[in-house]
Amino acid sequence: VFFTIKKIDCDASAENITRLVKKLFEEHGLFEKIFFLGTDGASVMIGKKYGVCARLLLELPHILTLHCICHRLALCVGDTAKFVEFSKEIDKFIRSVHSVLKHSAQKRRQFADVQQLYEDVGGNGILGFVQTRWLSRGNAIHSIIKNIEPLMEFFVKQKNESPPGGNNEDAVADIDDGCDNDSYSGYWKPRDLVAKFTDFKFLATLHFMDDVLQMINGVSKNFQTEIIKDGIKEVCQDI
Repeated sequence: VFFTIKKIDCDASAENITRLVKKLFEEHGLFEKIFFLGTDGASVMIGKKYGVCARLLLELPHILTLHCICHRLALCVGDTAKFVEFSKEIDKFIRSVHSVLKHSAQKRRQFADVQQLYEDVGGNGILGFVQTRWLSRGNAIHSIIKNIEPLMEFFVKQKNESPPGGNNEDAVADIDDGCDNDSYSGYWKPRDLVAKFTDFKFLATLHFMDDVLQMINGVSKNFQTEIIKDGIKEVCQDI
């Protein structure tokens, strides 16, 4: 049951948020009946001493508090990737492939033409990866896996149609797409991407990450269902 959404007109400090929540629920005689609080991971919400959860616990010691499971799962995946050196190479590959198509309508059209030669993948787009979006890494890798053959053919053509230093060799823009790590600076050019598409170790790792991240994304989606009990069996099976 949706209760309400409230705009905070003042400073969004833990003190002001707590005061607003208390006032809102007291107006409906519900403050003492609060028994659970789910929030994101911002320090203003879950700060051990002065966060909203800590302040409410002082007045309602019986309540349970929880940092959003899906948010925590996404943070676990992102933080784990930072400690696996090879995952940085995978992320750079994803961004490079997406960048070529994102910034050129002509190349998107050329890639769509190649896709038409493959009946089982025609029309599927290549998704981007943004660190702050929960499921984007897994979705981006999966979109590449589903289009692995047309992508390989497309980049081979891009490499062959342009001499060293030509326009296609410079097709990958050096842009800021939300990366928070220096290892992601710069993007691979078509000749570099062709080398990755023909590297067995790289492709095997890409497929492995697709299998793992699709399972994790499935867990996350199940925890986002409207009635979690309907997804419990699937969550347990995925784990």
